[in-house]
Amino acid sequence: KAFYLDQSLAGKQVFLCFEGTAVNAEFYVNGSLMDRSFSAYTESAFDITDRVYFGKDKVNLIAVRIDGMATEGWWYEGAGIYRHVHLYVKDMLHIAHNGIYGKPVLRPGTKNSWVVEVETEVENRSYETRSGTVHAALYDGDVCVAEAKPESITLPFTTTGTVKQKLAVSRPT
Repeated sequence: KAFYLDQSLAGKQVFLCFEGTAVNAEFYVNGSLMDRSFSAYTESAFDITDRVYFGKDKVNLIAVRIDGMATEGWWYEGAGIYRHVHLYVKDMLHIAHNGIYGKPVLRPGTKNSWVVEVETEVENRSYETRSGTVHAALYDGDVCVAEAKPESITLPFTTTGTVKQKLAVSRPT
């Protein structure tokens, strides 16, 4: 895949995610080997910020090599890219990839009153300390049914942190 990235995106994190490739895959960005995957059942996700070009003067190239022969059996297993591929461009302080975890807990002694414990992993990929706010809300369609108090977080350069919040929900659908 060949593409250009607008110059206005420079200074942000560029992140690539292959949701599914089978079976032995190698991922290249502008000639650099970025990752390998030997499983057909897990995603491959990696930061490509340091390998991409910004502006209209230089094209970016993503190449994937897949070898389905190494694990081929007597059945047809298939090989190739079989799920979506996403290119994310994020601010340097952002929610980590797959960085939100929610655990619903029934309140003791109740039949229909819950607390959703939410953990949000935040990454700072810049080379300076950054601050931000995490606001967790739970929606039923377009209706907000629970909100947590916004929590501030300050992270030193190139670190991650976790914000824990609780959302009270009565009679969830």
